[in-house]
Amino acid sequence: MYSIDTLSKQAKPSIAHYVDMYVRESLGHVQGPYTPSDVKAIVERIKGLYTRRRVPKGYIAEISEAMKCEDFIKDLGNFITQFLENRPSQQRVDYYSDLCNQYGFTPKVIANRDKLELRINKIIQTDGRTQDV
Repeated sequence: MYSIDTLSKQAKPSIAHYVDMYVRESLGHVQGPYTPSDVKAIVERIKGLYTRRRVPKGYIAEISEAMKCEDFIKDLGNFITQFLENRPSQQRVDYYSDLCNQYGFTPKVIANRDKLELRINKIIQTDGRTQDV
């Protein structure tokens, strides 16, 4: 049986990369409304990406084989939902942008709420010397 957590070291980051890319493309990096059909559309795009290859090799073959399992598809949907729930709010993104403008930093596009909070805290703790975590 396959799940996101049982994928290899190369396979899991590959799935996470495409979840991030497709979520940003279709729903943005800021917290907002989404529907189960949005999640299903992202699952289908990722499934198509890994199952359309002629001769998958390595971790691509591992993911391609996992996509044949219905439990894995459900797990992928849950993974996407968790990713969507962990996006930062517009107010926090605006606050981060204001801090960056105040201290002369180039704002980064951050789709993870925890990472955004770490950057905000770093700017405040260092009195604007750095945003690097």
